Amino acid sequence: MRIIISGCWHLGRKLAGYDWSVERTRAVEAIIERTHTADLFIHLGDLFDTGRPSPADYNLAFEVLDEIDCPMFLLKGNHDENPGLEVDALEPLKKIRFRQQSKIVQFPCVMAVDGRMFSLAPYQNDTKARQPTSTTPGFASSQAAVDDLLRRMKEKDMYSRFDDEGRAAALLCTHLEVAGLDYGVEESSRRIGAAYHLEDLVKLPFDVIVGHLHKAKMIRPNVYLPGSLLPFDFSEVGVQKYCITVEL
Repeated sequence: MRIIISGCWHLGRKLAGYDWSVERTRAVEAIIERTHTADLFIHLGDLFDTGRPSPADYNLAFEVLDEIDCPMFLLKGNHDENPGLEVDALEPLKKIRFRQQSKIVQFPCVMAVDGRMFSLAPYQNDTKARQPTSTTPGFASSQAAVDDLLRRMKEKDMYSRFDDEGRAAALLCTHLEVAGLDYGVEESSRRIGAAYHLEDLVKLPFDVIVGHLHKAKMIRPNVYLPGSLLPFDFSEVGVQKYCITVEL
């Protein structure tokens, strides 16, 4: 299975009045081209720059995502979220029929696709973590919800495939803060507080792909950060940008 992973597109964001439309089109087209030979596309979150996108931002998101040429998972990021129980920015996308099968991921979950296990940990706040859904029982806090997902991921009987080195046919994708990574924490992350710890992630028998951080980075042996699609502030202007391809 070939998987293309990207995140932090921040549709609708302007930098000192500049909207990056030309650069964004070029970057998104490069990702779309890669999905022509992929089996799955995963967006790590922060599709939008705000929890209340404009109609133009929604129209852009639809046009872009409808060109993705394979099934896709779309995780909620902290910028996609609204406080309390207010509807998040990704919620209206559930009503859209895209050309390819899509799954909007707003709560921690485990998905099986062709014998591969995908653990998906979108951004969470405590109020929504307490809310029971058809797939989650409701937890005492957002941290309890993501801890439960990590506990399930450590159960080896969950995985049906391992390679000769004991690596599972699985992947964890998250938009949570990761304690132990050297980067600043946004105010929304500081307020909610749910996080994974790098020391736990590097022990997992499969790769971990982390969104939220805009600078691309690799933490050996198994943690990867593709970074943001475009510069998020002036310190990033001229910095090379990436998406990630995983063969699973």
